[in-house]
Amino acid sequence: MTSDEMGKSIQQLHDNQIVHGYRLGRTESNLDRLEADVHPFVAQLDRWEVVVEKLAHGSIELQSAMRGMVQTVEGLSANR
Repeated sequence: MTSDEMGKSIQQLHDNQIVHGYRLGRTESNLDRLEADVHPFVAQLDRWEVVVEKLAHGSIELQSAMRGMVQTVEGLSANR
């Protein structure tokens, strides 16, 4: 390999590094933007998780109350 060919190879490597650096910078910028866009949705999902847990707990309490009511009605019907 001649010194001119070596110089061209080094220049190509340098150019490739510049291009890859530019692409890496763009990728990082896009990821930062994506994170900023997704963050509100993640926070909203966290709030929905709390709501669903409360609904599930309320549903369990409602089922228990309904069972108690049915037992009471059955008891009243049996005493007739």
